[in-house]
Amino acid sequence: MNIRVSSLRGKKVYTSIGKYLGHVKGLKFDVKQNRVASLSVKVTKRMKGLQSRVILIPYSWVTAVGDIVIIDRTLADSWSD
Repeated sequence: MNIRVSSLRGKKVYTSIGKYLGHVKGLKFDVKQNRVASLSVKVTKRMKGLQSRVILIPYSWVTAVGDIVIIDRTLADSWSD
């Protein structure tokens, strides 16, 4: 799947069960493997155990990218209130 990096910035991020987390603020790259390593997400809702309002989500957790970004449900189970 080819995705333009600039198109990811600002996209809304949801879990696979429909919980809204925030929006993509930026990306972190793995230059050795020539791929996106993680998404920097500005969290807009309160999440237990997190001090920061910007979190890094491993790109391996991303299940779909389109008009929105969808991440695996297990994130919702572990970070939701």
